[in-house]
Amino acid sequence: MPPQQTNISPGIGADAARRGLNLSIAQAKDAIDQALAARLKASATALNKNAAEANAASRRSVLGLLKQAWFAFLARRQNPRLTVHDLSDRELLDIGLTRGEVDYLSPQRAIDNLRDRTRYLWNRGGM
Repeated sequence: MPPQQTNISPGIGADAARRGLNLSIAQAKDAIDQALAARLKASATALNKNAAEANAASRRSVLGLLKQAWFAFLARRQNPRLTVHDLSDRELLDIGLTRGEVDYLSPQRAIDNLRDRTRYLWNRGGM
């Protein structure tokens, strides 16, 4: 071993003698090893406790996440959507469309109106 790790300086040795401490390198290493072993054991115990809690917490967090996603889905489904059909003629002109082009691009509204009128006739006994 290098000398700086094996020899204790005279000042430290005298200070240790006044306090009644025996500072041999082997004892110092043993003390450090014991402290590190105790710290490692405490860390392992804490990790084991946290791992058990994490399993329970992960189940709760997954269920909470699913619940949150479901409520977000329902909220989005219930919100009225702004469609191109709901825009005014001025707003359509701003984006470069006319009402006829909107019906040509997405005939869904016209089909819905036709279906609703047909349903109305069936309910009235007209067909």
